[in-house]
This record gives sequence, C-alpha cells and structure tokens, in this order.
Amino acid sequence: MGAASSSPTPPSSADADAAASAAAIRRRASARIQEERRRSEDMERRVWGLLADKEDLEAEKRRLLQGGASAAVAAAALGAGALALLQRRHASAMAALRIAATEAQQRHTSELERVRRFGAEPLARSLVPVCDNLQALCGSLEGSEVPAALLEGAVLTRESMQAALERHGVERHDPPAGARFDPSLHEAMFTAPLSDGAAPGTVSSVFRPGYTLHGSHILRAAQVGVFVGEAQQQPPPDADAEGEGEAAAAAAAAAAAAA
Repeated sequence: MGAASSSPTPPSSADADAAASAAAIRRRASARIQEERRRSEDMERRVWGLLADKEDLEAEKRRLLQGGASAAVAAAALGAGALALLQRRHASAMAALRIAATEAQQRHTSELERVRRFGAEPLARSLVPVCDNLQALCGSLEGSEVPAALLEGAVLTRESMQAALERHGVERHDPPAGARFDPSLHEAMFTAPLSDGAAPGTVSSVFRPGYTLHGSHILRAAQVGVFVGEAQQQPPPDADAEGEGEAAAAAAAAAAAAA
C-alpha cells in the first residue's frame, strides 16, 4: 500500500534541542557517577593492600623475635621490609598512573569520536519535519495546474535535502507493507483491519517515514498503521490534528497484536 499523505508539519527544533540537551546531561552525569565509582573501588583496593603489607611486616617482626633475634636485628629486618614496601607502593602507583593515563586517552578518543559522529544530532532531528514539509509540498504540487518548473524545483530541493542528510549519516526508513511491527523502530499511529494475506502485528501503511543517525540513533520512529483484529481497530489520525490518545491506543493494540 502507498504511504498516506500528510500536511506540512511545523519544525519543533526547540523541543528537539531541549530533548538532546537533556540526554547529553544524563549521559555526562552517568559518566561522572561511573568514574567516581571506579575511583572509589581503586582507593579501596589500595587501602586493603596497605593493610595487608602492614600485617606482613608485623608478622615478620614477631617471627624474628620469637626466633631469638635481637631487637637490633629485628629493626634492621623491618627497615629492609619497609624499603621493600615503599618500592612496592611506588611500583603500584606508577602502574596505576599508567593505567589512568591510558584510560583518560581512551575516554578522550571515544568522546571525540562520539562528538564527530553525533554532535549534529540536534540539527539533524530538527530537519526531519523540514523533510516532511518538502515531501508534502511535492505531493500537493503533483497533479495540480502549476508550472512544471515549480514542481521540478520542489522535487530537486527535496532530493538535495535528502542527499545532504545521507552524506552525514542520516537515513530514511520506509518500512514496507507486511513488515513486522517493531516498537523500537516504529510508532503505531492507527490500526487497520486484516486484508487478504496480511498478518496481525504487521505494517499496513506508512504515515510518516522514520529517520536514524548512523544507523543507531533514532531521530524519529517510522509512524505507521498496523494490521490488527476487528476488536483492536483504531481509526487513522487526522493529518492536521494527531490525537495523542489515539496514537497511544493504537500503539497498545499494535503491541498486543505483535506479541
């Protein structure tokens, strides 16, 4: 079945930017918590190591005294043990420093790569409604009595926008009719009665396409209709006023059909 046409949707860049900023804050907070947990665990290991070294020295002192060694011999032995302990501490500190430097470099490299790949996510997300508007414009001009140059210009603009987004890792997804409904990739906007050869919990049509960034970040889930049984049907949304309650009910029905 063909994709349902929709009217131009005003871009919601402010909402998208706010959501992206909140997600970035959550990621940074989670990273800080994990870093503090690692530091706490490392400090705890160091403390237990020092306590073990102290117990070893005390045990060695008792052994020497019990064996008949003089206090001077015991003190000399303990001095040698203390030197060995300092050497072990130094070696342990240098090893920890090398590990920390390596981890910091890895985090820095990972953060640079993340920024390179996903730094433009707020901008890409804000351009998704622009793509919808261009698609709606081309659909409204096709078959109408407008100069051919106007339609050609609209189509070229739409294609140029799509090509520019693809060069930066933004991909458009139009699930085919009959594809299995996937809640992680699709958003059920309405339900449809079963037709010949259709299975419950599959896509009936595409209301709006989905977009992903580098294949992993969902900019917008594909908004689709889903085949369900008669008792679970929900009407398609109005293109100009999409009811959140209807969409939620449709999603619940689609999830029940896909289960």
